[in-house]
Parts: sequence; C-alpha cells; structure tokens
Amino acid sequence: MKTLQIGIFILILISSLSANEAPINNDSRIMLNLDAASEVFVNAFIDPIEFTRYDFHVEWDTLANLRAAEPEKQHTASVFRAFLPKGPVSVGELWKIEP
Repeated sequence: MKTLQIGIFILILISSLSANEAPINNDSRIMLNLDAASEVFVNAFIDPIEFTRYDFHVEWDTLANLRAAEPEKQHTASVFRAFLPKGPVSVGELWKIEP
C-alpha cells in the first residue's frame, strides 16, 4: 500500500501572471491522479501565540495552549481528489478549485 506523508497541507492560489512570462508548453502537461489504495497522513502543527493586541494569550489559558483537535489523522487519497485539477496541467500552472 502506497503512503504519502504530508507535514503541512496548505493550499495557496495566487492568480496573477505578468505579461512577460512565457506561455505554458502544452506538450509537457500531465494528469494528476491519486491511487485509490493510497493513504495520506496529515499532521497538524500550531505555533504558540506570542502576541495579541490586548494580551488575550496571557489572560486565556485556552488561547495560550492552543492545540490541534487531532494532531495526526489518516485519510484515504479520495478525500483530496477535489483539490486536483480536472484535466492535465503543466508545472507552475494554477487551477481553480471548484466548491
């Protein structure tokens, strides 16, 4: 069984391309697929809060000791298929995530 470990899973989409960038070569496009037997391990990390405007992190123990509800969780790869593009893409190409 294949496994994929992800320490931090963050999706940031920035859709601004400058006019002088070269167009994407369609010959190098690939389809992103996840094997149905794959598992994804997600680890959650929250750094301690060091500053809040009104020192809420000092007054409230819950905020001072903020922790992830589930620090480690295992998912089947199918959970993440919604984040993949519907068609082939090239390296560096952005795609829209459908709601």
